[in-house]
Amino acid sequence: MAYGHSIGNINFHIPLTPTYGTNALYAESHPGREDWHPLKTKSIGLGYSFDGARCLHFTLENSTMHTRVSLDFRIAIHRGTKKVEIPKSIKPSNARMMMEYSVLLKEALQQQQEDENDD
Repeated sequence: MAYGHSIGNINFHIPLTPTYGTNALYAESHPGREDWHPLKTKSIGLGYSFDGARCLHFTLENSTMHTRVSLDFRIAIHRGTKKVEIPKSIKPSNARMMMEYSVLLKEALQQQQEDENDD
């Protein structure tokens, strides 16, 4: 739960321009699976919804000739009137660790992209 977002959040990513390669948003298919894949444009204006609170997602440095333009937002789902407490097992240090891991992963994927472009 990086950035303190509730597990009840659903992320939406709607590309308004073609997305591919390093100009795409990358995400896991399920929490912790680490099967990073780009969310490529299937049709302009059609997008993706995903569990962005638990699935790590990120962008890479764009080495394509095209800028990505997209609508990105999240919707929080909440039932009832009872206040929801964040479990004590979720600490700010855990979120920071997830983000540091995400940065390292970004660097590794960028290097992989550069290596593929050199071939």
